[in-house]
Amino acid sequence: MAEAHELASIASTYEELARRIEAIERSLLADHRDGPAQSLRAAWALNRALLRELDEARRRLES
Repeated sequence: MAEAHELASIASTYEELARRIEAIERSLLADHRDGPAQSLRAAWALNRALLRELDEARRRLES
């Protein structure tokens, strides 16, 4: 179960990263800087995919 706890900790870090990326993206969009915001959107999508994979791995370890 230590591995599941470690994965949950990593997921928490990625969740915080997602919140920060989203805040920066909103700020860029408010300043009408769509180009950089699009790059962040791509990073945010990748981050969400990583979170899904981490969650799936954690669930497998716990079962």
